[in-house]
Amino acid sequence: MKAKARKNNFALWYDKALDYLGAGDYEKALRSLNFTLAIEKDHYYSWLLKGNCQAALGLDEDALSSLDRALELNGDDGQAWYSKGLLLSKLGRHREAIGSLKRSLRLKKDDFNLWYLLGYALVEIQEYQKAIAALDQALALNPSDPDAWYYKAFALSRRGKNKEALLAYDQAIRLDPGNLDLICYQGFALAELGRFAEAEVLFERVLQADPEHILALVNLSERYLVSGKWDKGISAAKSALPPAKDSEFKIIARYLVVSGYFLEGKDKDARAELKVLLELVKSLGDQAKVTDWNFSPLVEVIKKDLAQPSRKILLSLIEMLKGKISLKGFEGLMRERINCPR
Repeated sequence: MKAKARKNNFALWYDKALDYLGAGDYEKALRSLNFTLAIEKDHYYSWLLKGNCQAALGLDEDALSSLDRALELNGDDGQAWYSKGLLLSKLGRHREAIGSLKRSLRLKKDDFNLWYLLGYALVEIQEYQKAIAALDQALALNPSDPDAWYYKAFALSRRGKNKEALLAYDQAIRLDPGNLDLICYQGFALAELGRFAEAEVLFERVLQADPEHILALVNLSERYLVSGKWDKGISAAKSALPPAKDSEFKIIARYLVVSGYFLEGKDKDARAELKVLLELVKSLGDQAKVTDWNFSPLVEVIKKDLAQPSRKILLSLIEMLKGKISLKGFEGLMRERINCPR
């Protein structure tokens, strides 16, 4: 009788957990699963579902522990490996995520989500060729996913295959025409191919739909500065400052303003803006990094069009923003170079 009652109690709590999960009430589902595990401590699916509930509630380390316990009980089920890979990727632990996703793929080779997540994780660790291969597998299973097309396009672009990237961006935009970010990324690929006028048109098109679109503003600013439209470049960069929430965009926008003023010959304004930029960098501390910006197009203009000491100041600023010299080192160089002969 006791065994039967125990079995009935387990079924009762497990069914409740499933009902709560179906309703999206993860806290009540988690409490119910704790009761099921108090009755049957080695129940694989209870540990799996507990890990998923904890992940949904932001209890990430607890979730990993629960998923590891599920895998100890049954390492041959792809579901727990998938859940672990998904969580590790969310936590930015992409190399670990790749291992879990590959284990899951051994058991479930025709799963779009697994191939997509593997491709995404490979993009994040800059294994672009492997990412393209994984995303091709994902798109063979579901060619209608715009995110998979986007990450494939991004990986192709990083490999220097910008013509192929443009085709992938076309697919992504066709599937998600309202995604303004995608249109901006297509503009990047066009610029990389030297099709600058077309890139400008795309950035301007984005700004017609969203005048505060930060990606379009900073990239259009750069395109204007590269083509000698100083006033327009400065104006676009200044327009990017209020909506810039991300620290990297704040730095990029201010750097473009500084560059624009130097290129326009307004050194006093440039140095005033540079002072503001340096204060921003100081306030951000370790977060003051620019990791995803191509300085090359404007560097060529700076070398060609600027005289000393402005040229040296700007090129040193770029080296600092890339992390090649420290803020203190840049300030020392700037003090020396202000006194350089023109």
